Amino acid sequence: MAYKVLQSFRDEQSRVVYKPGSIYPTDSPAERIEKLINLSFIIEISEEVETITDKNTVDEIKAFLDAKNIKYAAKATKSELLALLED
Repeated sequence: MAYKVLQSFRDEQSRVVYKPGSIYPTDSPAERIEKLINLSFIIEISEEVETITDKNTVDEIKAFLDAKNIKYAAKATKSELLALLED
């Protein structure tokens, strides 16, 4: 299961700013996800629906990789992160 961001917000825990259309990590506590859904910040989506491209930000790509449990270097570039999705 994945979560798509509907409204911009800064996550209270990670301090990451999420913009509409980005993916919210699934490893967040269930209570946090439920709160964000209830506040209409995120919505549950089918994982197959979301596509990540070079138009996404580095933070959005990292969130997507986190949701898929794909490991990456902390200082990885956008192109390095996108390459992980091609594997």
